[in-house]
Parts: sequence; structure tokens; C-alpha cells
Amino acid sequence: APTVLISEDTNNDGTIAHSEIDGTVGVKITAPADAVIDDILRVTNPDGTVTDHAVTQDILDNGLILEYARPEDGENITVTATLVDKAGNISETASDSAIMGDTTPTQAPTVLISEDTNNDGTIAHSEIDGTVGVKITAPADAVIDDILRVTNPDGTVTDHAVTQDILDNGLILEYARPEDGENITVTATLVDKAGNISEPASDSAIMGDTTASNPIITASDAEGGEDTAIALHIGSTLTDIDGSETLSDMTISGVPTGAILSAGIDNSDGTWTLTQDQLEGLTVTPPHNSDEDFTLTASVTSTEINGDTATTTEQIEVTVNAVADAPTIVVNLSSHNVVNNGLVGHWVFDENDTGSKRTYNLVDNREGILIDDAQFNSDGHNLSSMSLDGKGDYVEVVGGYTTPLAGTATLSAWIKLPEGFIGVKGNNNIGWDSPSIIGSEQNGGTNDIQWGWISDDGHINMGVANSYGAKSTTVVNDGEWHHVVLTRDHVTGETSVYVDGNLESTVKTVTGIKDSTHISGFGATFGSNGLNEYLQGELDDIRIYDRVLTASEVSQISAYENNMSAYDLIGIEGDPVFFTLNAGLVDTDGSESITSLMISGIPEGATLTDGDHFFTATASTTEVNVTDWDTNNFSITAYADAGGENQVYTLTASATTTESSNNDTATTSTTFNIFVIDTNLALSGDEGNDYIKGSDTDDALDGGEGHDTIAAGAGNDTIVFDSDDISINGGEGIDTLLIHDPVLDFSKISTIVQNIEKLDLSDNGHTVELSLKDVFDMTSGPNHTLEIDAGDDDTISINTSGWTQDASHSGLFTNAGGETVQIVSSDDAGNDIHIDYTDDGTSIG
Repeated sequence: APTVLISEDTNNDGTIAHSEIDGTVGVKITAPADAVIDDILRVTNPDGTVTDHAVTQDILDNGLILEYARPEDGENITVTATLVDKAGNISETASDSAIMGDTTPTQAPTVLISEDTNNDGTIAHSEIDGTVGVKITAPADAVIDDILRVTNPDGTVTDHAVTQDILDNGLILEYARPEDGENITVTATLVDKAGNISEPASDSAIMGDTTASNPIITASDAEGGEDTAIALHIGSTLTDIDGSETLSDMTISGVPTGAILSAGIDNSDGTWTLTQDQLEGLTVTPPHNSDEDFTLTASVTSTEINGDTATTTEQIEVTVNAVADAPTIVVNLSSHNVVNNGLVGHWVFDENDTGSKRTYNLVDNREGILIDDAQFNSDGHNLSSMSLDGKGDYVEVVGGYTTPLAGTATLSAWIKLPEGFIGVKGNNNIGWDSPSIIGSEQNGGTNDIQWGWISDDGHINMGVANSYGAKSTTVVNDGEWHHVVLTRDHVTGETSVYVDGNLESTVKTVTGIKDSTHISGFGATFGSNGLNEYLQGELDDIRIYDRVLTASEVSQISAYENNMSAYDLIGIEGDPVFFTLNAGLVDTDGSESITSLMISGIPEGATLTDGDHFFTATASTTEVNVTDWDTNNFSITAYADAGGENQVYTLTASATTTESSNNDTATTSTTFNIFVIDTNLALSGDEGNDYIKGSDTDDALDGGEGHDTIAAGAGNDTIVFDSDDISINGGEGIDTLLIHDPVLDFSKISTIVQNIEKLDLSDNGHTVELSLKDVFDMTSGPNHTLEIDAGDDDTISINTSGWTQDASHSGLFTNAGGETVQIVSSDDAGNDIHIDYTDDGTSIG
């Protein structure tokens, strides 16, 4: 009989195990040794069908190999075979059978990461508090002692025998918390008792951001110039992976004292706090005038929702390049640029900002006291002034500064009276009973004096005892500022009043010292009986001199004080203007120096000096380097000739500093102007009867209309002739009479003209008649010389009767008494001049 062998039942135990089969069931039938080709192997298949297989040489060699479908678990598989020889003989039956073992795995278990409560694949910071829990649930068909084979997060495999507790509650495992952002995966299979392995089951999750992550600061070192805004390129970002963190404001520390960030809050301890938005365009400006490098430290903190924090810091090196700082330049007027000779007191009332009731004499800083409701007014003529209400206000001054006012003195003051003011009484007819700038009244006597008393008609007056002194022609109670100067010579009794720089009246009155009643302050006429007449209005820049000022000095003071707020320096023509010019360094580290100090714009002919160095400007050189000069002792001489009027010229001072570390330079320039007061004084009258008095310098005097009296004084003066004038006296010097009248007969006017040395007929076309007697009367000097400066087509007829012409000099004449007269003629270039000498009508040349 053949043999039958089920191949999958490898151990021939009658059971095909799950490990012995992998697909179909193989059966091998081996023919007996006496079988020959073409015998028949008759096979009864597992399903009962019979199949004959003719024996071949291959079957004889290898057997008959058959494959059958795998039966269900637990079912039997049987194969039977017989050999039928060619004679039809059938051998004994051979068979093999086996039961199909347990080869089907159970269902897969379930795996669940417990901390991933919402099963979104991420273990959030709110879902974990320690380790990561995993629950593995066995399938429903699992039985005790099956195996749960678990692949752990680290890759190791652990087998867990199934117990009743596992069947009831699942397998609970705990694993260490992975790092933020790392994955945790747990895989499980069930291995049944038959060794069948289920499909794997797994769960995985990413560890969420539960720890604050260090933010990133992006920053680069910075560089820039001293005293400039240096750009800082600073930024910060979060690095967390789940958006659960917030970024704090940035703190920048190490900010030097005096340095300024362009944004943020200064914490006053070298740190600044900035929002993220404020980092955009951020700059730092180093401390003023400092080129020291410094290091800034930027720090920012990220904060998790659970409060965990992480801080990042970054340093920024700031390089500050030295830059030369522009120096400062201060120009100051020296105090002696005003009329100081004989000045005993000067009050400017500029103490408005002190909050006190004191004012000070600029001569020696002695104080005056504001009495009653007297107060400073910020809107003065120059800065602040003294305001008086006329009801008891005055300024008390001590120290004897008002003593000169009892004798020979000058009072200069700016005064502003309410429009129409005439005092409380309203019947101001005499000085002792009227308000004044400063005055005294001896009750029942005449030993008193009133400087600047206001009469009912609004004029300002000089009063001495019971007499009237000089009186202004200008009304001063008009609500406007006026410069008033009053003078008195107690020996001659002559008093004068100037208003706004012009002499308006000169009157001789009683002589002598008037000192019985103390003149104690400004703003009232003080009575010996205690009854005072108070002034209402404002006073400013009061000066007291112990001498009579000249008209030129009055003009200088008026021009000076009327222009002092508009100009930096004020000087007198031809005199030095003293000033200081201080250039200062502003750097803080001592690395700079002033390497150049220049003054330019010096007018041609002006001389600048410090006492040791001298520079006189020319047409081509108007600039000088004064770096090594004594800058506290500058003086510059004003124009040698201001051209008959006040002039202004402007100087420029330029200072340059050099930075020693890199030779960087910076220059500051400032301009300052000098107002030059002309000493060639021009005094003019009006349509009234004026008294015009010149100074000791070169003056230009014009009485205008009216019957005027003109006294030129010393100097080479020019006087405008008017036939209505009462008297014209050139005084000392070479004086010129300027003639505008086309026809003039000096025989009618020569008696009113004295001390004239020159006739100016340059208007052209004059016809003038005069005699040598007229010339003698109007000229002075040993030769009584008259120069005639003629214009075009002037005709001068000179009667020589009684005078003999010198044979050798046609213009020299002598009379019987030996007195001489000389005529000198000059004419403008290209003009014709005609001088006819006649002797009682007979031409002599």
C-alpha cells in the first residue's frame, strides 16, 4: 500500500498548529516500492471525492504532492490512497488525518494615552501633571493568561499576562513625560495561548509646550557720532510651539546717565522698558558731549500660561565716535560804554523778577525802597520800569545820591505819564505845588527845587524856589515814553530842558544851593510840612550827575537808551566800545580745545584791540584771528566819521573747536551789532521861537522857522541861516553858515551873525551883498578871515569902502585902525564864482 503524509503536521501529532501552516495544507503520497509506471494512485480527497493519478517516473522518484484548502479551525482533514496495478489489483488503503489547530488571532487590543484627554494628538500643558498614563484594553475574546505584548515609547517590548483585573480594568502603564515637542507612542498586540498574534494597536501624542521656551533676541552692535541719535537694531520673538506663551516688554539696561532712548519709559536707574512695537526705529543718544563707548544689555522674558518663565539676554556694544562740539559764544557790553563822568546814581528798575520791594543803584549797588504801592512794571521802556499811582507811591533812595540836585546837576529820566495827567489838584502853576520827578518844597520859604514838575498844559519844567526855569515845548502827558533831561548850574542859574534828545529851552533863574528840604526819592515833590505832591505814571532809567551835561552827552544818552534793547553794543563815534567775547567749550571729557576765534566784518578804519594786540581794518582785510588775545578786554573804535548821523555795523565772531582724538571740528558763529552815536550833533528847532545850543563837538544846528537864537559852542559847526533868526553865534572853531536864500543883503543882518568863518553857497545861483564891515563883524580871529564856498553862477558883491586892498594879496584888506579882513574863495569843480569888489559902487576888481 502507498503511504500518506500531511506535510503541515510537521510533528505528526495529528494537529496542524498556527505555526505549521501558512496557506494551504500539503499532502505527500508515496507509491510502494513495487509500483510501476502507469499504475494508478487512487486518492480519496478530504471532501470525499476520489481522484486517480497515473504513476509517473516523477511520482516514483518524488511522490505525489497535493495541496488542499485550509480547513476551519477544529475541523479534520483526511486523505486516503490505494495503488491499483495494471492487473486491476487494489492494494490496502493508506491514510493520514489531522485536526486544524487554533490559527486565528484574536481582535487587537486598544491603546489610549490617558493624558491626551481630548485625543487631539497633543498632550497640552493643561492635560499633564507628572507622568504620561497609557491604558491598554484587552479584546473581548481575550482570556486569562493570554499575553499583552507592549512596545514601550523607548522601543523596548514588555509582555504582560492577561489577568482578571486586566480583563476588567485594562492594563494601566505610566511613562516619563517626554520633552516638549517630542512624540510618545505605545503599541500593543494580544498573543493568545495558541500563539496567534493580533493586529497591533497603538496611540501616540506630541508632548505640548508646558515649559516656557527661551525667546530669541536679534541684535547687532551699533555705532554713531557723539551727540547724535544712534540706530539700535533690536528685535525679539517667541520660540514656543503651541502659542501658549506671551512675550514681555523688553528691558534695556546699562543706559549711561544722560543718554536717552527715542522710545520707552526711563526707570531712572539706568534701565528703560519698551514694548515690542517701540523697538521699531529705536535710537539711543549718548550723554551730551560724551564720546565714551558703552554696553547695553537687552532682556526679554517669555511666560507660559502656567506661569513658567524663561529669560533671554543679549549685549549690544555701542561705539560712540568723537565729534567736535560747537562752542558757545557770549558777547557782553562793558559797563563803561555810557556817559559815566560825574554819574552818581543810575536806577534802571529791572528787578521785576526778584519779587522784592528793592531797587539798586548801578553805580555802587546801594538799594532803594519802593514805598506804598510803588511796583515794577515788566512793560517798561527798557525791560521793566517803576509804576506809580499818584496816591503816595515813590521810590526812596538813600546814601546822598540826590544831594547834587540841590546845586549843579543833571537829571536824566524816561517818563510815561497818563494822557492828560496834571496831578491831583489840577492847578499846577508853580513847581513847589506840583508833582515832579523828584523835588522839594520848603513850606513858607524858597529854599527848594523841583526837577521835572508837570504843569497844567502837560509840559515838563524846571522849578527853583518860587521862580520858573526851563520849560519843554513838547507835551509829555500824552501816554507815550519820553526821554527828559534837566540841567542846572547853581552858579549861573542857567537851567535847560531836553526832550527826546533835543534842547527845547534854556532859562536863567535864581542861583545858589537849594537844600533846606531833603530830596528823598523819585515820584514826588516832598514838602517840609509832610504834604507831598505825587506823580502818577512810569519812570525808567533815571540818572543823576553832579555836573551839567553837554547837548552832545544828552544826545548820546538819549540815543543809547533809546536803542539799547535793539542793539548789542552802543558806542560814541570815535571812542572805543568795550566788550567781552567769551568762547566756551561744552564737551565733558576734556578732549576738545578752541583752536580758532575770528572776528570779521570790522569796518574799514576801525581798530580792534585788547590792549596788547591791535588790528585796523582796511578795505581788503576786515577779519582778524583773536585766538590768543585777551577776550575779556576787547575794544573797537567806532567810525572815525559816522557821516552826520547815527550808524550801525555788524560784526561776526566765529569760534572753532577741534576734537583731539580724530581732529573733527565744529564752528559756531554769532553776529553782534554796534550802534554808533554820531558826535556831529544835529539839533533842530520847529516853527516856534527856539533856543538851540550846540556842544563842544562838531554840530549841525537848524532853528527852523521862527525867531530863533542859535549858540553853536565849540567845534566846527554848521548853522542853517534863516533871516528871521534873532542871533547866530558860531562860537569857537571853524563854523559854517549854510545859505539857502537866493538873494541876501548882509548889511541888514550882519549884526545878528557872529563868529562865522565860512559861507556855504553850494546850492548854486546866489546873489549876495556884504561889506568888509559885515565880514569883520561876523568873523573872529586875528585876520577876520571869511571863506566863501560858492556854487555854480554865484555872484558875491563886497563893498570895500573904508578898507585898503593889499597890493600883494587881492583878498586881504586893512582899515584905518589897522584891522584886517581876509576873503578866501573856493568853488566846486567846474563851477563859476563871481566876486566883485566895489568901493561905494566903483569896481576895484
